[in-house]
Amino acid sequence: MKNNVRSGYILVLTLMLLSVLVILVFQIARQATTHRDYDALMVARQQATQLAYGGLSLAMDQLTVEVKSSGTEGKPAPDAEQKGLIQKILPTLNQWQEFTLQEQIDGIDATIKICISSENGKININKLYDFKKRTFIPVKEVGSLKAICEEIRKKMGGKNLYEELTKFLEKRPHQLDDVSELLLIDEFQQLFKTALFYEPPSAEKKGPPLALFDIFTLWTNHSTLNPWLLSNSLLALYGLKQPEAGQDQAHRKKIAEILKNVQLRGALNKIWDDYLQKIYEKEFKSMPKELSSLLDPKFQAEVFSVLSYASVGTATVRIYAILERRANHEFVIKRLYWV
Repeated sequence: MKNNVRSGYILVLTLMLLSVLVILVFQIARQATTHRDYDALMVARQQATQLAYGGLSLAMDQLTVEVKSSGTEGKPAPDAEQKGLIQKILPTLNQWQEFTLQEQIDGIDATIKICISSENGKININKLYDFKKRTFIPVKEVGSLKAICEEIRKKMGGKNLYEELTKFLEKRPHQLDDVSELLLIDEFQQLFKTALFYEPPSAEKKGPPLALFDIFTLWTNHSTLNPWLLSNSLLALYGLKQPEAGQDQAHRKKIAEILKNVQLRGALNKIWDDYLQKIYEKEFKSMPKELSSLLDPKFQAEVFSVLSYASVGTATVRIYAILERRANHEFVIKRLYWV
């Protein structure tokens, strides 16, 4: 009888030890699997980060124009670089460009998406306001900024945007250091806290109608806008034709055809009638004067913004960079944001 009790005790103890061992082995295996997945994710994220920076290089390449000499003097034709630049970038401006990488060819399975926009097609708030005299410069631009704020209200709601913006600028001792400082205004915070950066629409996702960094800039040297390079948000505010998701190729082919023999010099209304009306599908005379007064026919394109997304496996890295074009095909990253 005692031997039977002892045998039963040993059996129970053995089963308990086996249960503990099974739990330990399972826990160790789970931790090993977790660490393996985490390590793989970190490697993929690091690769995606490098590819996102590579997206900036792709954008720089597209913003580089090789000007060929012409004529007996061997000098480039007037406006040759500007024409080459606009013919190169306008068909894809404010749109996604997607590049698929394959391991057999590129050494990695990944996707890079970039979107190029021009800071010269956005409103430089620092150039519209004299922070020493506490007034807008020139005074006529007050009407333009009022009109912009009113169009923002129509698209996204809010109230007293211009009045609150004016109060905010009057209290500042110096210029804005970053566009995001406009979020210190309660009305702008409510409208743009989740709409800072522009993201081109796609078949799967439609972003907000306007984005704060797509309306305002601090990086240009003038208060006017390049009518050729308007940002997507400015197109919306001006009531102009915007690129649509799923129509990339048709849109690009149309723009390329319009720009075949483009001429950049001339009065704004003539440039608009000859080219921009076909692109934006709106007559110049139908635009509000307060908005059209900001447009400058002189072609200026020094600063661009690039949204670069890179995906490797389940890891996606998003960056937003401000690029300045300089002489001799040099670029400077003025600011970089992790989106």
